[in-house]
Amino acid sequence: MAKRNYKIPIGKLQLEEEKIEENDVSKEKDIQNRDTSEGNLEPEAKCYSAAESKLDINAKDVKGMTLLHHVASHNDLGKAQLILKQNPDLNADTPSGQTALHLAAAVGHAEMCSLLISAGADVDDVDLDNQTPIFLAAINGNLDVLKILVKNKAKVNIPNYLKQYPLHMAAKLGHIEACQLICSSEGDINVCDYEKTTALHFAAEGHFEICSLLLESGVDVNACTNANKSALHIACERGNLEICKLLCKWGADINMCDELLKTALHMAAERGFRKICQLLCSFKVDVNVCDKAGNTAFQLAAKESHFKTFQFFCTAGVDVKYCDESGRTPLFYFSSKGITQACKIILSAGADPDHCDTDKLTALHLAAEGGYADTCQLLCKVMANINVIDKYGSTALHIAAEKGNAEVCKVLCETMSDVNVTDNNGYTPLHKAAQKGYPEICQILYNAIKYKNVKYNNYCIAPLFAAIEYGHIDVCKLFCQLMSSVDVKDINGYTPLHKAAQKGYPEICKILCNVIKYKNVQDDNYCIAPLFAAIQYGHTDVCKVFCQLMSNVDIQDKSGCTPLYYAAYNGNSEMCKVLCDAIKNGTVKDGNYWRAPLSAAIDNGDIGVCKILLGVMTNVDRGDGYLHTLLQKKILNRFVEIRKLLCETIPKVYLQDYTYTILHEAAEVGCIELCKDFCKVVSNVNVKDSYGKTPLHIAAERGHTEVCQLLLEAGVDINKQDRNLCTALHRAVECNNMGVAQLLMQHKANVTLVEERGRTAFDMTWDYTIKQYLSNFLKKK
Repeated sequence: MAKRNYKIPIGKLQLEEEKIEENDVSKEKDIQNRDTSEGNLEPEAKCYSAAESKLDINAKDVKGMTLLHHVASHNDLGKAQLILKQNPDLNADTPSGQTALHLAAAVGHAEMCSLLISAGADVDDVDLDNQTPIFLAAINGNLDVLKILVKNKAKVNIPNYLKQYPLHMAAKLGHIEACQLICSSEGDINVCDYEKTTALHFAAEGHFEICSLLLESGVDVNACTNANKSALHIACERGNLEICKLLCKWGADINMCDELLKTALHMAAERGFRKICQLLCSFKVDVNVCDKAGNTAFQLAAKESHFKTFQFFCTAGVDVKYCDESGRTPLFYFSSKGITQACKIILSAGADPDHCDTDKLTALHLAAEGGYADTCQLLCKVMANINVIDKYGSTALHIAAEKGNAEVCKVLCETMSDVNVTDNNGYTPLHKAAQKGYPEICQILYNAIKYKNVKYNNYCIAPLFAAIEYGHIDVCKLFCQLMSSVDVKDINGYTPLHKAAQKGYPEICKILCNVIKYKNVQDDNYCIAPLFAAIQYGHTDVCKVFCQLMSNVDIQDKSGCTPLYYAAYNGNSEMCKVLCDAIKNGTVKDGNYWRAPLSAAIDNGDIGVCKILLGVMTNVDRGDGYLHTLLQKKILNRFVEIRKLLCETIPKVYLQDYTYTILHEAAEVGCIELCKDFCKVVSNVNVKDSYGKTPLHIAAERGHTEVCQLLLEAGVDINKQDRNLCTALHRAVECNNMGVAQLLMQHKANVTLVEERGRTAFDMTWDYTIKQYLSNFLKKK
């Protein structure tokens, strides 16, 4: 029967009483004494009110229920009879599509159901879930209701929206009498739901009597679901031994496979139901059938560590050497769980202890990984080669060391011929233990190996490096106590101290510094001390340790750079302060490029580092070229704050040196802002360089008109002569700088002065425009 469309009421039921006849005083008083407020009427009051006032008997309340729904669910036969006299809609439905008969059947009110059916209620009406009254009665096991419905020819084969039938629900919930009634009412006992599940499948979950009833009624014992599971599969899966016996007696196919190719025996063995396995074997089940993953029932029992079930299979003559798709035998699974007794049984049955899976792992590898020393000891006694390696080149000892299984390591060290085997990456078991930070295991392995400083075959790194890499302090202490020398080097020349400094472990650096002979050990290729490594990676705490322990932190690398230079270059102000407090001379420059730490800080525009360095430096007035180089690169144009800081800090004697001064530099690059700043701090703007040139000469040569204007305003001598007796005007006309020449002549430059060859500015120019201008100027003058 198709689902019906239902309208859900949205208004409240309002019962209004009409006027009572004047001569019927007693009835009027009786009605007035009742509670007639909206929503508070009891079903009895509503019945009388509806009957006497001739209101709509099919009106619904806020829940979408009529008076008949209310009295049916409460099994009030008297009120129901009163309502039925008003000819109500017997099939009126609630928002969920249920009639009064649905409600009565679900609760189990047999007499009410009989009354409604005799009044004409539809026994096969369905709700929105396509459930009939007989379906609801079957769910709740209401036998009397079922009898009435069946007697009135209700259909027992109408399914709900999941294609489940009343018989399914009765069987699933264990209602034996309901099942008997439905089976005797000519219903189809082999009907299936949408997953092709029959009533027998539901009953096989644990209802023995119902299974027996269905089988006697002719149900198909080998019917399968969409997953190709029979009732026997389900019974074995749930561990129902008696139901399994019953199904086997009725001819269930014990070798039937589901969609994963599992038989009933697989189901029972995987869950450890030994007695069911024994039952199935007594019916000659095939014990060697493999599922989709290549597992036999015996292997599933081993994988799940069901020891008693496994013992039974061993006595049943199964092949203990059979491998699954990963190449593992049952011995692997019991070894991985540490069930030594099971391993003994398998080995005595002929299992190969040296067998490898597809990853080249043996049972010993798995036992070592799990930390089962007893199992490892058993396997070591029977294996031909306990040094066997997996696809990564790891032995069982590698795995035990990596997992931190000390007892297993002891067992393996006693029996293995070589504990120095390296894996594909060149790691020994000692490397693994050091890398993971297990000092106890390191001690065990250290006592067992012949060569203590075993290095990576590929990278020549000692186990100590592995411990330092991950910051394992306890392991480092152990190696420092046991090893004759911790000053070993890798192929790059790095010592463990380099590694600890690079990683930033101050405690490990302290330990190593206390035991190695030379603290400033440098790498062979780059001549960089551990301190440089700490600075490079910004580890200030490590830097403090070295500054406390080392006698000299003012060392240089091959480029002549000091630790302070690198700290300044990296912009680490805190580290610069630490180093400045420790070193004697803060102005050490690199030998190749004449760069001081201050120069590096200025290059990066780091004013914080500049302040620290200028605060501790005592000889910044030397001709080091700190600012000269930077001015030539026009760096100071960007860093105004640093320029002001330097002008305030550097002594004027340095700015006014007889050599090429900073004001000469500013005039040469034409930076007006620099010239303004330096004119404020330079007392003598007529200072000459080694060629006798003033800053005005330089600006005139370069054609920087604005700089010349600034210098003239600062009081520069316009007629000052250089070593060749040339004035600024000579230099301007010589370089054809017309604008500068005009400016100088406007400021009354002496045009009659001659240079060493006796030439005036007019004589030195070859440009016609300038020559004409000078000629006119001289005529006017």
